[in-house]
Amino acid sequence: MLQVRWEAENGLEAVVLADKHYPDVVLLDSEMPRMDGFEAAQCLRQRQPELCVVLMSVYEQARTKAFESGATAFIVKGSGCKELRSIVHNALKACSLMAERCTGDLAAEI
Repeated sequence: MLQVRWEAENGLEAVVLADKHYPDVVLLDSEMPRMDGFEAAQCLRQRQPELCVVLMSVYEQARTKAFESGATAFIVKGSGCKELRSIVHNALKACSLMAERCTGDLAAEI
């Protein structure tokens, strides 16, 4: 079950709150004040590489920029709740698999 733990007013606050709370997933709007979602995604992934970041935009064309910014997944605003839930769950699975792979690679090096 997904639960909203906190909500940020802008991208900078999202980064600060993520640093404080270490969430499993962060859902970002591409157009936020102070720091847009693309910049916030990039900053979050630099600070917490294992973090799942789902970026949303009203513009389908933003998909490429979202992934270039480090987003794990992308969704167009206005998509239904069912689709959002599915995308978030799939992103969490992908992040989990990447973390397992990295842990296995690290263990093999030791």
